[in-house]
Amino acid sequence: MKYEVVRNIEPGLLDAITALIDAARSHDNHNPLGEHKWLDLTAGHDGFVGIVAYEGSPVGYAHLSRHASGWGLEVVVHPDHRNAGLEEELVRRALEVVASEGGGHVHFWVFQPDDVHDELAGRLGLKRGRELLHVCVPLPVDYEVPLPPGVSLRAFEPGRDEDAWLDVNNRAFAGHPEQGAWDAETLERRMKEPWFDPDDFLIATDDAGIAGFNWTKLHRDRDEGEIYVIGVDPDRKAIGLGKALLVAGLEHMARKGMHTCCLYVDEANQQALAMYEKFGFSEDHRDRAYTIDV
Repeated sequence: MKYEVVRNIEPGLLDAITALIDAARSHDNHNPLGEHKWLDLTAGHDGFVGIVAYEGSPVGYAHLSRHASGWGLEVVVHPDHRNAGLEEELVRRALEVVASEGGGHVHFWVFQPDDVHDELAGRLGLKRGRELLHVCVPLPVDYEVPLPPGVSLRAFEPGRDEDAWLDVNNRAFAGHPEQGAWDAETLERRMKEPWFDPDDFLIATDDAGIAGFNWTKLHRDRDEGEIYVIGVDPDRKAIGLGKALLVAGLEHMARKGMHTCCLYVDEANQQALAMYEKFGFSEDHRDRAYTIDV
């Protein structure tokens, strides 16, 4: 087995890694690499390190991305090369890269983990960290929550709303390793994705500007909507806008023909989880971050 550390993915290698990801997705029936990491790859984003395992063509890939609070790590292994220690070796080599870059706090994300991943983490000295729940609810829902007085709802307007939205998002998710500290380039990359439609990006405004938002994403191939990210300006949290935005998003997706809505919520965010459960969401599966300080 040959291993290579790469910091720039050339088109030919990107095609080969994409084929590896497609094989894993087909076998597991879910994406093996999260959206943030995937956009790092396709957009040529600086600040990530890839570790490729070759047996002729790539059969394993570890993706390390640096963010303000440390490092994020995800690993993809071809279905024909599993249960042979390759995933563990890729994680081990990734942690060595982190050490060579000055160390830091590492989140190793595993999608739909099982006992095998707990054992792997234990051998490498990692501990269970964040639990990200994927929760879903059938549509339509039979709830009505009016917008607070003085607040109206409209679609996101490209060319007008970017800066104001970034300000609200970054304050609402201050310190969040994935959603906080977005910049114009981060937002622009999402807006260039084939799924992006400004009509599905709901903006709540009042006299002071953007008060909150519910950015929905429609998976039309399976009639499933997703709350991509929902947030309220921290200065307006006391006005009850969050529930109204949630219901507005659910109604929007139902009108667009979606039969289900799903979203991700951190298990530690008990306030948000309780709200979603109140509106009928239940757990579909969970993803897990194993953590270590290198």
